[in-house]
Amino acid sequence: MSDGVRRFTQLRAWPACVAYKRAVYAICENGPLATNLRNARSEDSAAGPPGHIAEGFGRFNPADFARFTVIARSSLMESQNHLLDASGEPRH
Repeated sequence: MSDGVRRFTQLRAWPACVAYKRAVYAICENGPLATNLRNARSEDSAAGPPGHIAEGFGRFNPADFARFTVIARSSLMESQNHLLDASGEPRH
Protein backbone atom coordinates (compact mmCIF):
# COMPACT_ATOMS: atom_id res chain seq x y z
CA MET A 1 0.00 0.00 0.00
CA SER A 2 1.32 3.42 -0.95
CA ASP A 3 1.84 6.18 1.60
CA GLY A 4 0.62 8.73 -0.95
CA VAL A 5 -2.40 10.98 -0.62
CA ARG A 6 -5.60 9.16 -1.52
CA ARG A 7 -8.16 11.85 -0.66
CA PHE A 8 -8.11 15.61 -1.09
CA THR A 9 -8.81 15.93 2.63
CA GLN A 10 -5.32 14.52 3.28
CA LEU A 11 -3.63 17.40 1.49
CA ARG A 12 -2.21 19.94 3.96
CA ALA A 13 -3.66 22.82 1.97
CA TRP A 14 -7.27 21.63 2.15
CA PRO A 15 -7.75 21.71 5.97
CA ALA A 16 -5.85 25.01 6.08
CA CYS A 17 -8.30 26.49 3.57
CA VAL A 18 -11.26 25.10 5.51
CA ALA A 19 -9.92 26.65 8.74
CA TYR A 20 -9.52 29.99 6.95
CA LYS A 21 -13.05 29.75 5.56
CA ARG A 22 -14.48 29.03 9.02
CA ALA A 23 -12.55 31.93 10.53
CA VAL A 24 -13.88 34.30 7.87
CA TYR A 25 -17.42 33.03 8.47
CA ALA A 26 -17.01 33.61 12.21
CA ILE A 27 -15.71 37.14 11.70
CA CYS A 28 -18.54 37.93 9.32
CA GLU A 29 -21.17 36.40 11.60
CA ASN A 30 -20.05 37.37 15.10
CA GLY A 31 -17.05 39.63 14.75
CA PRO A 32 -16.42 43.21 13.83
CA LEU A 33 -17.73 42.70 10.29
CA ALA A 34 -21.07 41.26 11.40
CA THR A 35 -22.93 44.45 10.56
CA ASN A 36 -21.06 45.18 7.34
CA LEU A 37 -23.19 44.58 4.27
CA ARG A 38 -20.13 43.79 2.15
CA ASN A 39 -19.13 40.73 4.20
CA ALA A 40 -21.00 38.39 1.83
CA ARG A 41 -18.23 38.91 -0.73
CA SER A 42 -15.69 37.90 1.92
CA GLU A 43 -17.66 34.76 2.73
CA ASP A 44 -18.13 33.81 -0.93
CA SER A 45 -14.46 34.19 -1.81
CA ALA A 46 -13.35 32.29 1.33
CA ALA A 47 -15.62 29.38 0.37
CA GLY A 48 -13.88 28.82 -2.97
CA PRO A 49 -10.37 27.57 -2.10
CA PRO A 50 -11.26 24.24 -0.45
CA GLY A 51 -13.53 23.44 -3.39
CA HIS A 52 -10.89 24.36 -5.93
CA ILE A 53 -8.37 22.07 -4.26
CA ALA A 54 -10.89 19.23 -4.14
CA GLU A 55 -11.87 19.69 -7.77
CA GLY A 56 -8.29 19.85 -8.97
CA PHE A 57 -7.39 16.71 -7.02
CA GLY A 58 -10.37 14.89 -8.49
CA ARG A 59 -9.30 15.57 -12.06
CA PHE A 60 -6.41 13.07 -11.75
CA ASN A 61 -4.25 15.24 -13.97
CA PRO A 62 -1.16 16.97 -12.53
CA ALA A 63 -1.47 19.99 -14.81
CA ASP A 64 -5.16 20.47 -13.93
CA PHE A 65 -4.41 20.00 -10.24
CA ALA A 66 -1.67 22.64 -10.43
CA ARG A 67 -4.03 25.04 -12.21
CA PHE A 68 -6.73 24.58 -9.57
CA THR A 69 -4.27 25.12 -6.71
CA VAL A 70 -3.28 28.42 -8.35
CA ILE A 71 -6.98 29.32 -8.55
CA ALA A 72 -7.38 28.41 -4.86
CA ARG A 73 -4.48 30.68 -3.93
CA SER A 74 -5.94 33.48 -6.03
CA SER A 75 -9.29 33.08 -4.28
CA LEU A 76 -7.54 33.40 -0.91
CA MET A 77 -6.00 36.65 -2.06
CA GLU A 78 -9.38 37.86 -3.30
CA SER A 79 -10.86 37.03 0.09
CA GLN A 80 -8.14 39.01 1.85
CA ASN A 81 -8.91 41.95 -0.40
CA HIS A 82 -12.62 41.76 0.44
CA LEU A 83 -11.83 41.60 4.16
CA LEU A 84 -9.69 44.72 3.84
CA ASP A 85 -12.52 46.47 1.99
CA ALA A 86 -15.11 45.44 4.56
CA SER A 87 -12.96 46.37 7.54
CA GLY A 88 -12.08 49.79 6.22
CA GLU A 89 -8.36 49.04 6.63
CA PRO A 90 -6.18 51.34 4.57
CA ARG A 91 -4.26 49.60 1.82
CA HIS A 92 -0.77 50.53 0.77
